[in-house]
Amino acid sequence: MQFLIQGDRGVWVEYLQLALTRAGHPTRIDGIFGERTCQALKDFTGNTDVCTVNREVWEKLNPYLTGYRMHTIEKGDTVFGLSRRYGTTEEAILTANPLIDPDDLVVDAILAVPLGFPLVPQMVKYTSVLTQWIIDGLVVRYPFLSAGVIGKSVMGKDIHSLWIGTGEKQVFYSASYHANESITTPVLLTFAEEYAAAYAAGGNIVFSSAVREEHSGQTGMGQEFVDARTLFDEYRLCMVPLVNPDGVDLVNGLLNSGIYYRRARQIADDYPAIPFPDGWKANIDGVDLNLQFPAGWEMAKQIKFSQGYDKPAPRDFVGEAPLTAPESVAGSVLYFHFHTRSQRSDKSSFYFYRPHTMRCIFLIHPLSHCRSAGFPPLQSPVPSYLPDSGQTLPPLFFSSAVSAANLRPSLKRT
Repeated sequence: MQFLIQGDRGVWVEYLQLALTRAGHPTRIDGIFGERTCQALKDFTGNTDVCTVNREVWEKLNPYLTGYRMHTIEKGDTVFGLSRRYGTTEEAILTANPLIDPDDLVVDAILAVPLGFPLVPQMVKYTSVLTQWIIDGLVVRYPFLSAGVIGKSVMGKDIHSLWIGTGEKQVFYSASYHANESITTPVLLTFAEEYAAAYAAGGNIVFSSAVREEHSGQTGMGQEFVDARTLFDEYRLCMVPLVNPDGVDLVNGLLNSGIYYRRARQIADDYPAIPFPDGWKANIDGVDLNLQFPAGWEMAKQIKFSQGYDKPAPRDFVGEAPLTAPESVAGSVLYFHFHTRSQRSDKSSFYFYRPHTMRCIFLIHPLSHCRSAGFPPLQSPVPSYLPDSGQTLPPLFFSSAVSAANLRPSLKRT
């Protein structure tokens, strides 16, 4: 964890401000450790003498980043009383602890207590650290979710997966192949959170279906309410919310020193027209992960080499061969896991999931829309999707996202 003092700036300050705001000491989330943030921190810690954030302070803030506390049951505790104490609901506590008897709490047993706010934040930059906090919190809040690690990045960071559902039909969602398009990560995580919440409550997910009018030829949006538990029983969904953790950390300021940063800077120096780090799309080795899969790789190589991307670059370098970047290898291995266990569907209906708090996101299907190196093989038996970030130039954050044709962000379902 980063040691912070007043006057610091950056993504760690954003996380500090997010945690303080959730803890009941609101401050503007702008990444600037100024007077207001200092006062909020003093109010939180009760220490009016210093304005620093060390390991001890981060430990106190941690529940407001992961979204839960662990509580040791004492004599006289009740689920209702704990919900009032921690500002949450009885339902949230019971969902997180499915094995407890609410009428007979066992003294000294440990309960997970979800805190009373949505876990996936919008007004902060996403990094590998924040993504791990969120996945940790989601699995605690909703123990019917499961998490895993499908591989490692160049820098050795975990590439996390999140699973929901028990059905035979399997679907793969992934996000943030491009480092400066990390807005796709919270879109996917928001979907996971709202899906899990709907399943726990026995509620519905609202999907919007694209409908083309016969006379005008224009496409409109219709709505469908889908029972979350039906989806859970019919589908096994795997989500990889951050395929490119090193690159995203570079663009969003978590990686700003050290050998990998210096090497990325050297790569970028050969491409002065691409702003650094905002224009960085590749992994930390300068390989564009979206161009690493075997389908059409030779064609992509020919095109990108002719454009001058014939060596490691901030974007568009296809690599020396397909599946040479560890991040693409991890995604491919998981993809082939689905390939061997799924059956091709002759008919597919496409729906668009609309997280109600976001804008300017839509989803593309890489198998039908990608003109270069996509998932193998081109004719996929597995519904595999990745969110895209619309028409605005990246990097995009929720604070700068705009409406695209008055449509909210979308995730496809099959």
